[in-house]
Amino acid sequence: MQTSLADRREEMEADYGFPLPLDIPDYRTAIRGAWRIDAHRGGLSSSYVATHAIEHAHHVLFREGVPWMASSLLEIESHAWHLHKARGVVAVAGLGMGMFAHAAAAKPEVARVIVAEIDPDVIALVTGSIALSPKIHVVCCDAASDDFRASIRELTGARQIDYLFADIWPVYPEPEAPAWTASLVERLKPRQAGWWGQEAEMAVRAYADGLSLEADALTAALAELGVPCEATEGYALFCRDVAAAHGLEMAQRPALAL
Repeated sequence: MQTSLADRREEMEADYGFPLPLDIPDYRTAIRGAWRIDAHRGGLSSSYVATHAIEHAHHVLFREGVPWMASSLLEIESHAWHLHKARGVVAVAGLGMGMFAHAAAAKPEVARVIVAEIDPDVIALVTGSIALSPKIHVVCCDAASDDFRASIRELTGARQIDYLFADIWPVYPEPEAPAWTASLVERLKPRQAGWWGQEAEMAVRAYADGLSLEADALTAALAELGVPCEATEGYALFCRDVAAAHGLEMAQRPALAL
C-alpha cells in the first residue's frame, strides 16, 4: 500500500532501476465534443504492480461518460518504463490526456516529442486543459498515415526516432496492440519502441505460453513480435510484479501466437 507518489518514486527506482514519473500536468476541467477531463478523489485502489494502493487525487479523461484514461497511480506506473527509455526524438501514437508527452518533454535528454492524434476534439480538449511544452508537436492524423511519417521527417530533418510509444487503447492488455505497434515500427523505423500495457501482455504470454519473464527472454519475445526493446533485469522484475498483481485476469485471456 503506497503512502505518497514521492515515496513510490523512490521505491520504484530502488526496485527496478527507473523511477515513478512525477511530471504530471496541472489539469483544468475541460469539455470538448464527446470528451471531458474531470477531477477525481483519491482513495483505496489498486495499481499496475500492486493489488492494494492508496490512490492520490487525480484527473480522468472521459469519452461519452466512459473513463478512457487517468492521471492515476496505475497509469503513471504503466508509463514509467517507456518514459525511462524516452530520449532524443520521441514519437507517440495517441495524445490521450497528454500525460506521457508532457513527462517525456520534461526530460533534458528528450529533444522533441511528436504526437499523432486522430481526433481534433482530443487535441482541443488537452490544449485547453494544460500548457504543452514547446518541445511537443501534435499532428492531427492517423499514426499509421504518411502524414505522420512526413511530419516527423520535416520536424527532425530525417533524424531517426529514438523511441516510439504507442498508446491508443482504453484498456490493457489489448490483443491487437503488439501487431499494431510492430506495423508502426516497420513504418517509422525507431531505435526502440513499446506500447501501453506491454508488461501486462508479457504477463499474459507467461501464463498462456510459459514465456520466461527474464530480461533476455523478454528482449527476444519483443524482437520476435517486431518491437525492438532492450529489457533490463529491473524491467523483468517490473513485468513479474505486474503479472503477480494481475495474475487472475492475465490468465483468463489467451495470448496471440508469437
